Amino acid sequence: MSFDYDVFLGGSCGATTWRQELIPHLRRLGITFFNPQRDSWCEDMIKLEHDAKEKSRILLFVVDYRQRSLVTLIEIVYLAALRAPIIVVLPDERSFVAKPSEYYDRCKTVDFVRRVLHHHRVPTCVSVDEAVTLIEGILLKNKAVKESLKSLDWLAIWFRCCLTTAGSLFSLPLNLIFFFILHHVCSESFRMHFEYILRYRFPKLILLARVVKYAALLMCMFYNPIFFILLAFCSLLVAYVMVPVLKRLQDIALPAGNVQYAYHLYMNATIPTNECLAYLYSRLKNLKVTFALADDFLPEQRLGAIASSLCVFYAVSCSTNSIYDLVKLGYAIGSGATVVANFSTDSIVHNTSRAVCNGGGGGGSGGVAATAANAEGTVATETESPLRSYCRAILYLKDMASSRDVSFFENDLNSAVDRILKCLQCCCQCSDMQYDCCNSYTSTKMIA
Repeated sequence: MSFDYDVFLGGSCGATTWRQELIPHLRRLGITFFNPQRDSWCEDMIKLEHDAKEKSRILLFVVDYRQRSLVTLIEIVYLAALRAPIIVVLPDERSFVAKPSEYYDRCKTVDFVRRVLHHHRVPTCVSVDEAVTLIEGILLKNKAVKESLKSLDWLAIWFRCCLTTAGSLFSLPLNLIFFFILHHVCSESFRMHFEYILRYRFPKLILLARVVKYAALLMCMFYNPIFFILLAFCSLLVAYVMVPVLKRLQDIALPAGNVQYAYHLYMNATIPTNECLAYLYSRLKNLKVTFALADDFLPEQRLGAIASSLCVFYAVSCSTNSIYDLVKLGYAIGSGATVVANFSTDSIVHNTSRAVCNGGGGGGSGGVAATAANAEGTVATETESPLRSYCRAILYLKDMASSRDVSFFENDLNSAVDRILKCLQCCCQCSDMQYDCCNSYTSTKMIA
């Protein structure tokens, strides 16, 4: 597949300067890029960015701690769910600049984003420099050796990658032992927080561990060469024989077939949950439908619950302009689930969001597009209002939903439930799960 760009420079815009600092370095290396940041923003930029992402080899997304970055966070989880070639730079939550009323929501949102990235094994970096190092290593693999030797910059990158690869290869057995111990003793949530604390709070400790590891390898090479050769042989055996065999066995153990779903409906509601449940009871009382509530799961279990549900329903209260709920909706869309979303808007949001929340996965959004474009002006700042972020986020969500089985409604829970019923009927016809057999499922709530 041919690419028009090597790197898509996605992420926070506004008053950020990381693109201006990075672009000269990319040009010096001859790396092509697409810069989505513009002096003025309009709805047409969404389509332009969408095409550029599909034509880029690597998608770099940088989250700036001074910006609300709602659209950026939505794009990150959406692309992670799609398993796109994405590299993310996430800041430390302690550095966020936000109003007291928004700080908790932002921290909770970034924690969810971090869980998504960890779940989908997306490279997550502490700084832009770390991300650039990863990008250079990836692009080096697509360059011919003769082409790399012509440039001193690429020659230095090639030499650095050789040293890093050699060090990683010779220390592979030790890394595997540490990996198996960590994964058998500690939970996934603990491993994620442990990695976060080390990388963000104690980076010097990681550097010290690497120095000790490489120093031990050098001492082993000089003082016990036989053991060093044996270590190298074991590393090569693991890297080029055992790992491919394990991957093939995993593919054999997981044959392709119909997906078995545990729930008919996964529901996430920010408007009063009792109100939603009461209405769902009244509409679905004659059907045996299993459903799962987001609050019934631990944060690390919710991604699996979405994947094991036939239909995903989001009831979003736009009066609070919750960053967290819109980001979760973006992930559900990217996961390929059948998504139905009902936006509960107040009088302030109603006029600006009516055009984009009016049923269906696609369609025009002219009213909100004009509002978002006027709201953004020349350059957004860290004081950008929640309403402006919300308007633009809806436009991006509509674009993501346009090619997927997603339906949006505004203040119309009745139509949303009608759509859920239709989705369940269609999905059940294509799977082994039927309405009358859900009594066999456990850990569910039953509408009877």
